[in-house]
Amino acid sequence: MPMVLIAIEVAKFHGINLHHGVPNLANGDCVIEAVADNITTRPCYSETYSKDATYNRKAWLSEAAEVVFEFCGVSKETFDLEWGKLMQPRYYECPLGDFVLPAIAHCTRKDILIFNSNADGPFVPINVVQASKIGNIPASTEIPVLLAYNGVHYEGLVPDSAEDEEKTVILKNSYLSGDYTLQKKDIPVFKTESESTVGKQTYASTVKGTLQDQTKYTPATIKSEYFAKKPKILINKP
Repeated sequence: MPMVLIAIEVAKFHGINLHHGVPNLANGDCVIEAVADNITTRPCYSETYSKDATYNRKAWLSEAAEVVFEFCGVSKETFDLEWGKLMQPRYYECPLGDFVLPAIAHCTRKDILIFNSNADGPFVPINVVQASKIGNIPASTEIPVLLAYNGVHYEGLVPDSAEDEEKTVILKNSYLSGDYTLQKKDIPVFKTESESTVGKQTYASTVKGTLQDQTKYTPATIKSEYFAKKPKILINKP
């Protein structure tokens, strides 16, 4: 089962109906792209980010550099070297790679709710990255950005209704308060997927499956069609 469908089933188990957002171009900057697209195309947010993932990566990581350095506990020499590498497109594999998502949350001022779809991954079916995790600046809204993640790839998710959107806020707050206790063994979709290839996907196989799901869109039309839906306050424009 494709990763997005598994994430949707995980959300449904929590009583939340979601659908796939802007199909990801899957060209190596998936988390940058997925967050920018989720914020830009959902009516609950006023911001619009650039279609250019390389631009957004540099803008966000440059903005977050000082607070990440204060938080990460490495020398300035090491930080400058490793954070500089992360400024490059499609690069994550370095000691500071885990700070990319907190940096994005900080710069966009959005909490990020992640629905895990990897049967062999961490035991918790969801994760939350708070905007205030680094820099101590709270989110500008209670409504979280929604992502699916299978250990190698991110895709955006969108609530089916206002009620579902409110439920994502409740779920996020439950996780942050420590009240969330579910594990993957509690969710039926992981029982059926645990022996499949879902938990063993490579980036290449994930990208292939994602693009095959895009029966209506091609990489050339995805952005222009989705970004034209709603005019917003444009920020981070190249």
